[in-house]
Amino acid sequence: SGTIAGVRGMKYGLQFRDVFAAWESILDGVWITLLLSALAMIGGFVIGVACAAARVYGPAWLRRIWARYDRTAGMPHATPAATAHAAREA
Repeated sequence: SGTIAGVRGMKYGLQFRDVFAAWESILDGVWITLLLSALAMIGGFVIGVACAAARVYGPAWLRRIWARYDRTAGMPHATPAATAHAAREA
C-alpha cells in the first residue's frame, strides 16, 4: 500500500498546491470551454436548421445532396463498402 508499481520504499502523494495556486488560470480555461461549447451548440443548431430547410424547401438538386448526406452521416465509419451500400439504397 502506498507504493508505485510494486517498488518498495517509493511513496506517492497527491500535491494540489500548484493546482490551487493557479485557480485563476483554471477558471479562465473553464470559462473558455463553456463559451466554445455554447458557440458550437448554437452554430450546430443554425447549420442544422439551414440544412433541414434546404432539404425540405430547396431546389431538387440540393434536396438530393442533403438526402444522400442524411443516409451516410449516421454511419460509424464512411468506408467505401458502407458508402456503396448507401448508394444502392438510394
